[in-house]
Amino acid sequence: VSDAVCSKVYDPSIYIPTLDLAMSSLADFQIYSDKSNPVCHGTQVTLKVNYNNPAAKYYWPSGEGGNSITFFASSDAVYTLTVVTPEGCVIPNLEYKLDVVEKMPIKITGFNKVNADGEYFLCTNDSAVVPEVVPSAGKFTSVPAGLIENMSKFNPTKVQAQTHYKVTYEYTDSYGCIQDTTFNFTVSAVNKTVNWT
Repeated sequence: VSDAVCSKVYDPSIYIPTLDLAMSSLADFQIYSDKSNPVCHGTQVTLKVNYNNPAAKYYWPSGEGGNSITFFASSDAVYTLTVVTPEGCVIPNLEYKLDVVEKMPIKITGFNKVNADGEYFLCTNDSAVVPEVVPSAGKFTSVPAGLIENMSKFNPTKVQAQTHYKVTYEYTDSYGCIQDTTFNFTVSAVNKTVNWT
C-alpha cells in the first residue's frame, strides 16, 4: 500500500495505515440567540454558533467575523451564516429568523392649545386636562416634575411661572415591550390682575 504523501510502502502484515477524521456535531452549527423571539424593537441581540474554532471562517450578512454577532434589533429579518472549517469543509446558509416587535404609534388627544412652535401648552389659569391616549393603560411623566398628577392629569394651576417640560407617555404592550413617546409641553404664566371698584 502506498501513502500518497510520504510515498512509503507498508507491509499490511506489519502496519495498517489509519485515517483520523475530526467531525463536529451538526448541532454545533445551529444559530442560537441570547434572546427569545420575539424581541422588542431596539433590543441588543447576540447570535452565535457553538462551533468556535479560531482557524475557521465565519461569514455573516455583515461580512467575515467570529462565531457570533451582536446588533440592535430594528425589524424582522433572517440572518444567514456560512462556516468554513480549517479542514475546508463548508457549512452554508445556516439561518436564524428574528422576529421584532415594532414601535407602535401612540395617539394623544385632548389638548386644544398649540403654540407657534407646534407644541402643546396650557396657561396657569386653565383647568386641569386628562388627555385621551390610544393605546391606553400607560402613564405620563414630566421633566421637571410637578405638572402631572396621578400619571394622567395635567394641572397647570400648580405651576407658578412659565415652564417648559419634556413629557413622556409610556406603556407596556402584550409582549412586555415598553412603548413610549416624548413631546415638548409648555405652561404659560398668566399675570393675575386686581379689579378695583
